[in-house]
Amino acid sequence: TSEHSTYVIPAPLGGTPRKLVDGGVAVRWSPDGQRIAYMKPGWALGDSLWVADAEGGHSRQILQGSPGIHAHWPAWSADGRFIYFNRSFNSGNLGPIELFRVPVEDGPPEKVIGTSRYAMYPSLSLDGHGMLYSSNPVGVDRALWWKPVDAAAMRVTTDYDAVAISGAD
Repeated sequence: TSEHSTYVIPAPLGGTPRKLVDGGVAVRWSPDGQRIAYMKPGWALGDSLWVADAEGGHSRQILQGSPGIHAHWPAWSADGRFIYFNRSFNSGNLGPIELFRVPVEDGPPEKVIGTSRYAMYPSLSLDGHGMLYSSNPVGVDRALWWKPVDAAAMRVTTDYDAVAISGAD
């Protein structure tokens, strides 16, 4: 058993917890509910990203950990073809934190939002038209940004230190 594991508890009345994934955190169900994505903390070796069926079986790694690189906040694309995530270096949260995506089936990760500061907490629209995220590309204050599929990102709030919208790791 790992230091980190994720359990499922029957709702609404509770019941016996069932281990979903051993060593996995930040579980996210695919839009069709048939698969899950989750992170495995790798500490100094870097974090890895995994996909399994909805019961936690048939698990396979789709992003290998790299020393000093951390990956957090997985989010599925509306079509279930990609997993989006934050990627950062082990720098004490000094940045940069950028947004990447990796194909679920096969392929290398690609940068979606690059910055010298912070871009994090991806939340993909259900219609597949874009992504909402928190960022501060030009200043100290973070705000929510909207990135349409085929257009430049635009700031949508002016709130100080915009909060995460995707849930907690």
